[in-house]
Amino acid sequence: MADTLDQIFMNASLGTTELTDGEHTLVTTDANTSYVIKDMNLSNASILSSDSHLELNGFNVSSATVNATGSLIIPPNSTLKLKTGSTYPISYVEDEVMAMVSGRVYYETIVRQTTQTTEQGTKTLDIATTNTFTSSPHNAMKINYNVPDSGPGYFYMETHDNDSAQGVYRMTATSGQSESIYQNYVAQGTGRMINGDFIGFTNSSSNFYKVDLDASPQIGFTSGHFQSGVNPYPTSSYPRHFFALDHVWYTPSSSYDGTVYALSMNTGKVKEYSGLGGVASSGNNFMCVSVDEANDDIYIWRANGTSCQVTKIDASKTDFLADQSGYGSRTSITNSVNVPVNINTSNPVRARLSPAPGGGIMYRGGDNIFYTIDVNGNETADSFAASSVTVGGATRSVDYYDKSTRTLTAAEITALGIPIPTVGIQLLGIKSET
Repeated sequence: MADTLDQIFMNASLGTTELTDGEHTLVTTDANTSYVIKDMNLSNASILSSDSHLELNGFNVSSATVNATGSLIIPPNSTLKLKTGSTYPISYVEDEVMAMVSGRVYYETIVRQTTQTTEQGTKTLDIATTNTFTSSPHNAMKINYNVPDSGPGYFYMETHDNDSAQGVYRMTATSGQSESIYQNYVAQGTGRMINGDFIGFTNSSSNFYKVDLDASPQIGFTSGHFQSGVNPYPTSSYPRHFFALDHVWYTPSSSYDGTVYALSMNTGKVKEYSGLGGVASSGNNFMCVSVDEANDDIYIWRANGTSCQVTKIDASKTDFLADQSGYGSRTSITNSVNVPVNINTSNPVRARLSPAPGGGIMYRGGDNIFYTIDVNGNETADSFAASSVTVGGATRSVDYYDKSTRTLTAAEITALGIPIPTVGIQLLGIKSET
């Protein structure tokens, strides 16, 4: 049979269904058929990762990120695939930014594709309070924003006095600071649970109390007694704490510099992580917990003067969350990481450490520049000045700044009305049959 000019393949809607495994078969030939592809036309190719390509019988034969013209021979008994590399399945993340200027809080969220840096055509929530926190905003260690099941949204500020006293305060965007939890010698704070709920926690002596922030408390924090007999519990002399992965992580006092405990806010059980190198708790040496999602690892960071102590626990994130057995000693691996610029230690809000994607942290340097580093101390993002933060529609000089990134679930993506983009591909060429 004579050779014929043919439209070999055309599909303008290759998406998650076709490419969820990172590939899609475009052409197969039998013993009597071959092709010479002359043109490849792509639509919406900008969503494809830079390693997307055509694969013929297991070999990379052409990039597949731009239109192309040439001669690609597909011999008999062959298979041609589109390989999309790391593009599919397309995932989305939500960046949450909290900033505070002289006690006034700004909150902003941006939804974007994981591989992109700009907003993906979805809404940005931007709230600037008309009131300010009046209690020790310069000691803020954590700020959250939560919209409860009913009633207005609340801002929550967790403070630390750099010694042994901590507090949690709240206010709405239209009313001033209201009730607070304030105690000495505790580990407490606010945070997002993995199931999406915000909770607060505090303790008195060896007892922990759970606060349901989604219940929209109108008068006072409604606390429920959660767990008795926690041992060891935070005492005087510089207790430190951080909330992550549905746990409050804490060092009870300066007598436990080589150990960190993780108390589950689901079960009340405590896990112990020992073998950490000593880091003095006094002054502005605070801690945080950061997760490397790609490698399923958990890191404990603790400030140590001009460097940070980074501890990788011996349990993966998956195993850590699945393990409900509670108390038990676990060893860990600790390294000392030099930071690009010394951590700013003028007050707690400036010495705080924030988790960053990949298990790293963001911190504020003594030069008032924010730096993002990985577990080896290498910078992973551009640094920026505290006086150049754009939030709430303007550039501001911030006292407090925190940015967190989380992966959205399929249900959240659907609820936001985000259309999953597709790519189109057309192959034109000559078909030969014998």
